[in-house]
Formats: sequence, C-alpha cells, structure tokens
Amino acid sequence: MRAYVSNLRRAIEPDRAPRTPPVLLRTSGAGYSLDAPDEDVDALAFAAAAARAVRAEHDGNHVDALAAAGDGLARWRGPALVDERAPDLGRHARDQRTGGQGGLRGRPALEQRR
Repeated sequence: MRAYVSNLRRAIEPDRAPRTPPVLLRTSGAGYSLDAPDEDVDALAFAAAAARAVRAEHDGNHVDALAAAGDGLARWRGPALVDERAPDLGRHARDQRTGGQGGLRGRPALEQRR
C-alpha cells in the first residue's frame, strides 16, 4: 500500500521535492486523505456552477445563467454518476447538485430567453 501511495503522490504532485511533505495526498491517522480544492473535483465544481446558474436565473440574468450552466456542463465527460448503485444515494446526490429543487429546468429554456 505504501508503494502505491508513494507512486500516486508522485503522479499527482510531480513537482514536489523528495522527502517534502505532500500537499494533496496526506497521511491522516491510520489512513490517507486527499485534500483537493473544490474546483478540482468535477462534481463539486459542477454543483457550484449549477448554483450560480440557478441564482442568476432567479435574478433574471439569463445570460449569466446560461454561461454558468455551460461552465458546469463542460466539466462532465460521459454519463454522470454512472457507477451509482444505491437509488437513495443517487437521489441524495442529485438533490445536493440541484439544491433539492430540481435545479436548472433545462438548458434549452435558458437559451430561449437570450
């Protein structure tokens, strides 16, 4: 396991000097933690962009809503939550992405308001 983590650290922090403490993949108690900024985690960045789009749409700023929705959608590659197994978990994840209100009502609706 230690060799795997060491190789992973080299891959995600290629400029880190040997024997300097890692920044992203840290030893934490008996395990490890990945400390990536929210904007580097596609699901979190998508959720933030969706929230910006919903706020902008609510404020009547349809151009910014469309731009924020586009930013969020540009982060996805392939189907979302493709490895999801538990239906309740999926509903919870979708509610988290959309603020529990269904989020954006669809990109075509935003594009029609331009």
